[in-house]
Amino acid sequence: GTLTDTKESTLKLLEDAGCSNLYTYWQYNPDVTHEEHLEELRLLRPYLCAVHVFHWKPDNIRCALKDGEREWEQYMELLADFNGPFLLEFVKDDCEEQFMADFEVLKSWRKG
Repeated sequence: GTLTDTKESTLKLLEDAGCSNLYTYWQYNPDVTHEEHLEELRLLRPYLCAVHVFHWKPDNIRCALKDGEREWEQYMELLADFNGPFLLEFVKDDCEEQFMADFEVLKSWRKG
């Protein structure tokens, strides 16, 4: 029920605002397909100021970030020239150890 629920509504908001300094962050919806995530990321890439990094299955089931490596490899390819922050959150079991493990995974992806 927000203005940014879909890629189309997000793009419309950004374009209708007509502000060169208006940006969005990207966070995928675990209840839509990976192909939709890629399409959304391609469409919104020029407007991104941050990327929310996590790995969930449908119905908001939190998983270790490493379990999403195949998907995130493709996201990272589309974000190769992105210099904004990558925000790590929503870790499995809200566990500090899992956060640190996910952080190491994210660091390895950004170095590659």
